[in-house]
Amino acid sequence: GNGRSVTIGANRIGYDDPVGARSDRLPVVLVHGSSVHRAIWDPVVARLRHAFRPISLDHPGHGDSSLPACVSVEGLTDLLEAFCADLAIGVFVLIGFSLGGADRNPSRAGVGRAAGADL
Repeated sequence: GNGRSVTIGANRIGYDDPVGARSDRLPVVLVHGSSVHRAIWDPVVARLRHAFRPISLDHPGHGDSSLPACVSVEGLTDLLEAFCADLAIGVFVLIGFSLGGADRNPSRAGVGRAAGADL
């Protein structure tokens, strides 16, 4: 990864954004499940980076992100909304699995979803 981080509330959130904000490509936010970290997305990032803006992040308490961990799907959703706002991402695709795909509520304002799998 490229070792970036942002501070959201009490957490430092580690993430990779290899294409970067200067791109006009559609952002694809990649959210991992429990007990892993963002590196699980590296093969996906390698494929997407040529046509999209893949962004992978570590949940709080995982990988390069600090504690405290999110204790609910709602907490993770709030964090994702704040993360996207911090990166000035308005329209994006969200891909997640396990806990990372648990929130698929399209009524949440400001969050775009195209895919989510609860495996």
